Amino acid sequence: ATILRNISFEEDNVPVLARNLTLLRFVLLCVNSSWSNLNQTGFDILSNIAWDIQLEEPEGDAVTDLMIKTLARCIGDQDRFQVISSLDVLTKLCSLRNNEELVTRMVGSPTYRKLVDYLSLHDIHLLIATLECL
Repeated sequence: ATILRNISFEEDNVPVLARNLTLLRFVLLCVNSSWSNLNQTGFDILSNIAWDIQLEEPEGDAVTDLMIKTLARCIGDQDRFQVISSLDVLTKLCSLRNNEELVTRMVGSPTYRKLVDYLSLHDIHLLIATLECL
């Protein structure tokens, strides 16, 4: 995981990594891990490649479905790192027009409510991440 994390920081590698379904499955496994170091590494990789990830319709793509569900779950988490990392990845995913429309349809109203709740907190980093995501 650490080697993949280091590779993901190189811009030339990002398009190749973002299109590799095996890598995306592995990264989602890391993100859903309860071991914090692996979880953080997974979020680092996902954040680095999210700009180039092309999401597909969830009916035909389990990776897209799991990614959106994982990000929505982490947005509501008590761990500040989970929340900010999820908002960062979601923001980067929405940089592609097709992804933006898909994410808007897939993210439920409880997640949007949580985002609105974050706007009233006194945590500047969380506030900025939420505003960028919205």
